[in-house]
Amino acid sequence: MILALVLLAPLLSSPAVGAAADDPRPIVPASEIQAKIERGEPVAYDGVIVVGDLDISGLDLPTKHVERTEYEIYILHLIEEAKVIESSIIIKNSEIRGTVSFSGSQFNGIASFWGVQFSGNADFSGAQFNGISYFYSAKFSGDADFSWAEFRGYVFFNEAQFDGNADFSWAEFSGYALFNEAQFNGNADFSWAEFSVDAFFTEVQFSGNAYFSTAQFRETSYFNNALFNNTNLIFNDAKIYILHLSDSTLENGSTISLERTDYERMYVHWDQIKDGFVYNGEAYLALVRNFKTIEYFEDADSCYYQYRRERQSMRSWLERAKYVDILAWLTCGYGVRPGYTLGLGFFSVLTSSLYYWRTGAIRRLKGNEEESANFWDAFYFSTMTFTTVGYGDWYPLDRHRKVVMIEGIIGWLTLSLFLVTLANVIIR
Repeated sequence: MILALVLLAPLLSSPAVGAAADDPRPIVPASEIQAKIERGEPVAYDGVIVVGDLDISGLDLPTKHVERTEYEIYILHLIEEAKVIESSIIIKNSEIRGTVSFSGSQFNGIASFWGVQFSGNADFSGAQFNGISYFYSAKFSGDADFSWAEFRGYVFFNEAQFDGNADFSWAEFSGYALFNEAQFNGNADFSWAEFSVDAFFTEVQFSGNAYFSTAQFRETSYFNNALFNNTNLIFNDAKIYILHLSDSTLENGSTISLERTDYERMYVHWDQIKDGFVYNGEAYLALVRNFKTIEYFEDADSCYYQYRRERQSMRSWLERAKYVDILAWLTCGYGVRPGYTLGLGFFSVLTSSLYYWRTGAIRRLKGNEEESANFWDAFYFSTMTFTTVGYGDWYPLDRHRKVVMIEGIIGWLTLSLFLVTLANVIIR
């Protein structure tokens, strides 16, 4: 008996099992918080350590019937009788050392987990927040499940840190959703989520995949200065009113997919996303139209150019269209690079000049017919021929007239192409 007491002495003198002996924060058993919730009393703690699993599934609370689909009931296991939490819950700057489960519950008062560290998994799936909810600066060490949750008031996840996967699929945000400066170190899933008003993801860091497939943003969504690090950012089939990606960054092989994405306007520069843009012809052309709508004309040209280059690379060498694409690329940069046409013209003039000079193909109209032209004479004659000006002070020898004729035709076509391309780029 004495030996047993000696062995238990360190545990009995410790603030709580699992808590550091030198941690000055008070210890609160999870059962104490559960008892207050069950009695409908306010829950208010600041700077404490909650030990034990915080699970309301076994509490005797009033219930409210919630209409659920068969998928929600049999696949997601969401209950039809939601437990109603009348207590206001304010837990700040604390640590919960256990799992947290408020699945299918209804918060009628304030729900505040400001600065709370969730050491285990946090399950708020199917929960309904009728008031303002605070998860400001919260840290989720495990997985955070907010799937099918309803946020009817403002919700603050500013500066929150998700070290595990964060699941917000099918969640509904009726008030402002603020995730500014949050960190998603695992996957962030917002598939099928619905944002009724503005959504803020400014300066958010994504280190896992970010899924917004089939999500609905009815108002403006802000991803300004967001950082995507080794992230697949997926907006496939999403419906977005206005999307701001200004000054966002795709790093370390990050990609962005806009396949069948329906958006009114998107504010982003092509240089920010071009290296990670997932090829889809429809998405490319929609983005070109968007750039023209918001008057980012240079971005529209660059986006269209890359679209044509990628489409050309995918064609087989057995297709005639591939050679037509190559010709369009080399001659005018697909109609958005007038510099290509100028380069083609200069190359044609220079090549013809060398030919006339090295073969002695031209003679001065009034002069010694045996005297050959020097290079600059040949260059002058080639330029006059290419531009179809033809002053007539030089003439080709008979056997070289076909070359002169071909250069004249090429010059006429090239100048016409240059004017069309220039008009396409400058005159909007």
